[in-house]
Amino acid sequence: LDSTNKKSFRRRPFNIENINCVSIGRVDEDKGFHNIFAIADQVPENVNIHVVGAYDGRFGDIKSFDRIVYHGQLSKFDLFHFMANCDYLLNASVVFETFGITNIEALRLGMPIIGQKVGTREEFISHTENGFLYSSGGLLNAIRYISTYSDYKRLSENAYNSFKKYETSNWRRNQVKIYQDILFDRQN
Repeated sequence: LDSTNKKSFRRRPFNIENINCVSIGRVDEDKGFHNIFAIADQVPENVNIHVVGAYDGRFGDIKSFDRIVYHGQLSKFDLFHFMANCDYLLNASVVFETFGITNIEALRLGMPIIGQKVGTREEFISHTENGFLYSSGGLLNAIRYISTYSDYKRLSENAYNSFKKYETSNWRRNQVKIYQDILFDRQN
């Protein structure tokens, strides 16, 4: 991951009258899609939820849900371009997940994350700084909140700035420090 390629994925200007959230991943219960579909008819009119990922039909015709746009699976390149045209990453997963590379990719684009307080999300989503965290059952309230949130520019800048600690150069530096600490501890 490197921020030098960020400019090749230009973000569309934010428009509070047309907010686009994207949820990416296998369309199933673990990823929280059942919660997204359950609130679809209650999502504010200025918010659209885009779904990208493999779908096996378990929720019926998801194209019939109000405020939901299903895009199927996209190539990595097409996904980055698509993400650049969205405003928020919606991580509705209800299970403990590891690092979450999609979250870091969103931060790289300056895209704030809306995520449920599960697993590692609290480690890289700082509530009201680079995204929003919600408790179980709070997805609709989080979406309603962003529908009127007025400081998107600051949130987006903070999202991008929080990505920097995940850049390749910082990872290398941190890895070297870990190994140095291990070697130093063995010598003492």
